[in-house]
Amino acid sequence: MKNITGLLIAAVLHGMAPSSAFAHSGILESGCCWIFILFGALIVVAQLVPAALIIIGFIKGFPIKHPDVPEKAEKAGG
Repeated sequence: MKNITGLLIAAVLHGMAPSSAFAHSGILESGCCWIFILFGALIVVAQLVPAALIIIGFIKGFPIKHPDVPEKAEKAGG
């Protein structure tokens, strides 16, 4: 079991070692960063619209307080 654990740890570390070699230093100049930020903002706005509609419907669903009607007027009218 120790051999398998050691082998897995070595494989993970070996896979992580060259990952920084593929980093691009000019990401801010290329515009990819802005595309990523705008896509994230689009997702946030797309989730806010249904949430706002649900909240508005919830607020409209509260019962409206009507003035109290005397019982005599209800019995006489009906």
